[in-house]
Amino acid sequence: VAAQARLQIQGLLKMSRLQRATPEYVAVNLADIAELAMGQLAIDIHDAGATVEIQPDFPPVRGDTQQLAALFQNLLSNAIKYRRDGVAPEVRVVTDEGESPGFCHFVVADNGIGIRAQDQDRIFQIFKRLHAESDTRYAGTGIGLALAEKIVELHHGKIWVESDGENCGSAFHVLLPLADLSTPATGLSTLS
Repeated sequence: VAAQARLQIQGLLKMSRLQRATPEYVAVNLADIAELAMGQLAIDIHDAGATVEIQPDFPPVRGDTQQLAALFQNLLSNAIKYRRDGVAPEVRVVTDEGESPGFCHFVVADNGIGIRAQDQDRIFQIFKRLHAESDTRYAGTGIGLALAEKIVELHHGKIWVESDGENCGSAFHVLLPLADLSTPATGLSTLS
C-alpha cells in the first residue's frame, strides 16, 4: 500500500510538472521518439517476449520532444503490460491515412487483453484502473493514460482508444498537428 501511494504521488508530481512546464514546440520526428521510448523499455520488451514494430516514415509533427517521449513510453508500456496470458505481445506503431488534414494520425495497436466498450472513456480519468490493485499482473497507478491525454491536449491534439472487447487487443489513436515544413524536423538530438 505504501509503495502504491508513493508511485501515485510520483505520478501526480509528474502531472504537475507537465502542466507547469513551458513546452518547446518544434518539428519532431515521431519515429525517432518512438524508437527512444522503445529503447527505454528494452528490458520490459525482452522479458515479455514482445515484438514492437515502428513505422519509419512518420510526417513531422509540431511537438515537445520530451513530452512526446513520455506519451510513447506510456502507450508502449501499457501495450506490453496488458497482455493476454501465454500470448507474446505484438505492438505496432503506424500512421493512419484517414481524413485528418493538418494532423498526423498514428495508432499504437496491440494484441493484448482489450478494453470493454463501457470502459473505453473512463480509462483516461486519473486514478481509474480497470483491474483490482491486488491483481499483480497489471500493477500501475492509474495515472499513465491521464498523463498521455494531458500531453496530447497540450499539443492541441486528440487521443482515443478502440477495442472490440476483452482479449481482442486495443488501438490507441492519436492526432497531433503537422509541423510547419519550413522548420527542420528534430528527433533524438533535442532530448537531454
